[in-house]
Amino acid sequence: GASTLLSVFWFFSDTKSDENPDPMKRIALKTCLTVWVYNLLWFVAQDIAKVLLYYVMSRFRKEEEDEMARRQMQRRVAGAIEADARAGRAAGYVREGSSTSVAR
Repeated sequence: GASTLLSVFWFFSDTKSDENPDPMKRIALKTCLTVWVYNLLWFVAQDIAKVLLYYVMSRFRKEEEDEMARRQMQRRVAGAIEADARAGRAAGYVREGSSTSVAR
């Protein structure tokens, strides 16, 4: 915003002098508009690419999350089986090192 206005409506001296050996000159309004249009077009193109990439990544992430949920459920079941076996051994229903029940 402000830099565009300064570059188009530059009000300082643009004459070469000892104090100002390299004066800054205004840029044409047409040049300014060309730069803005170019930048806006690339902004839109990059935003579309970003949205597409997020969509693709979310599809892969969904598969990953499903796999993680399946593994977590397997760990829970394995933990429950182990806890049950420990409780059975403590109560004397299961032999040490075995997961089969012993009739008493």
